Amino acid sequence: MMSNFNALVDLGWQSYFQQQISLDEWDEAIPARVVEQYKSGITVATESSVFNIALLATMPEMVVGDWLLLDSQQHIIRLLDRKTCFSRKAAGSNVKKQLISANVDTAFVVSSMNDEFNLNRIERFLSLANESGAEPVVL
Repeated sequence: MMSNFNALVDLGWQSYFQQQISLDEWDEAIPARVVEQYKSGITVATESSVFNIALLATMPEMVVGDWLLLDSQQHIIRLLDRKTCFSRKAAGSNVKKQLISANVDTAFVVSSMNDEFNLNRIERFLSLANESGAEPVVL
């Protein structure tokens, strides 16, 4: 089904994700990237289209940046392993992680140099980027 590999690369496709796919899956499945996330659904982009998928309780937890394999009816076959993942402690008393985004290669840390400049804040952002696996860049 792969007809335009460059379109996948434009979406962020890398060999890291391709290595997770068997030859049978490559012939039959459609890679898709999560580009928007809502409470009840996600928007995904494939090499040729963008569409919504309703979320079900049985589906894995997905976040913007994730890569999925879809069948020809646009149903999720599986979630590919993440290369990087931004997360934080979820609000409340539960010790649960809240996913923020996945598969981000570079995280730009931007801060104003005015009176509200805070070196500790920049350090927290750098720590978050390092924990995610992304390459941090301070501007």
